[in-house]
Amino acid sequence: MRNSLFALLLMLPGVSFGWSGISAFLGQGDSDWLFSDTTQSADVGFYGLQIEDRTQSDLRIGASAGQFELRLLPAPNALAERYSGKFLSLYLRLPSALNESLTLQTLVRYQYHLGDQSLQPTQQISWNEITLELAVSLQVGRLALRPYVYLQRIDGDITSSTQTRLFKLADNAGSGLMLDYYVEAGAYVRLRASGGSRRSAGISFVREY
Repeated sequence: MRNSLFALLLMLPGVSFGWSGISAFLGQGDSDWLFSDTTQSADVGFYGLQIEDRTQSDLRIGASAGQFELRLLPAPNALAERYSGKFLSLYLRLPSALNESLTLQTLVRYQYHLGDQSLQPTQQISWNEITLELAVSLQVGRLALRPYVYLQRIDGDITSSTQTRLFKLADNAGSGLMLDYYVEAGAYVRLRASGGSRRSAGISFVREY
């Protein structure tokens, strides 16, 4: 089903449905979360859809939604915790052209996650994620190279009937690289990898109007 959706996004004709862009994405990442008494590794797989619109001042306003699967790797001698749930994201993105092939991109995103433990639905996880990202885009022919740096903050909790555990990111900064391959004008496949606060890799299928 997801493969059919990705193919459809790349083949859609130039009818924008009122948006300036739409994409499908999936990826995998892990980061270190600080609890009150320990640091645990959070391994998250995710997929979803994103839409974007453009204002007259070229500011981009976007939203995405999807599902995640989380594996919280334990402290020694403990079992891993598994959660599944949904996320919703809102963002602002401002591209600023420096010349014909070089663009500076600034992005601010807020994302909310909510899920339940797979084997114990009475235990719930939720967290807020705020990201500031600065990227430089260089396009040559069908390829666009976009190195970026980011700051990220996560605040969340895991709640059961007996306790609430608070967590946050162990590290708040990182960098990454996006590589876009243009299948045709306005349609491209993006590969993305990052390190630092979140070590991740993902792929997006994008149609812009």
